[in-house]
Amino acid sequence: MMQRVGAPIVSPDGKWVVFSVLEPSYETDKAVSDLWLVSTDGLKAPRRITHDNRLKNVGEHVQGFCQVAGTLGAKLGALLFQLPPNLKKDLALFDAFLDTLPPKVCAALEFRHPSWHDEDVFGRLAARNLALCVADSEKLSAPVTITADYAYFRLRDEGYTPDDIKRWGDTIARETTACTDVFVYFKHEDEGKGPEFAKLLMTHLGL
Repeated sequence: MMQRVGAPIVSPDGKWVVFSVLEPSYETDKAVSDLWLVSTDGLKAPRRITHDNRLKNVGEHVQGFCQVAGTLGAKLGALLFQLPPNLKKDLALFDAFLDTLPPKVCAALEFRHPSWHDEDVFGRLAARNLALCVADSEKLSAPVTITADYAYFRLRDEGYTPDDIKRWGDTIARETTACTDVFVYFKHEDEGKGPEFAKLLMTHLGL
């Protein structure tokens, strides 16, 4: 089925990208238009892909998302596909999803069920040069495993101390020596600690 993706528009606060997706309906002989909102926090894939359809039969949605992301050109970093916490490892489903991704796409996969954290999954990511999202939060911490020539960290704990940030800085510096790009994101929260954490990390890394 053919899709037409409208020109993306960034929200005034810079947190969202909005775009339309027009699809023909062969049943009604009409076109159906959907409005999509995509977070600019690492350009996270829409929930329709990861949560509503749970990676199943999402080829057209992935194509539309990557097409819009591509309009950012050189400003585009890594795309993030964040799986729901109740989605357990399913290699057949994962293989089918990986086949929907464009060749050479720069993307990270965040698995929020621990069953995904094993060598079968890591090997599939490495074979396609896709990054494991090293996510750290109060609920779950992913293993620090680098599966691509770039790395992706989501440091989501709101209670980091300066020593915690230093340890993460040491880990990032040690584990990403072979990476061409390293993406690190802290959590957006009301107290505004994220920018402070980022400054501490950059200072420790000499940036």
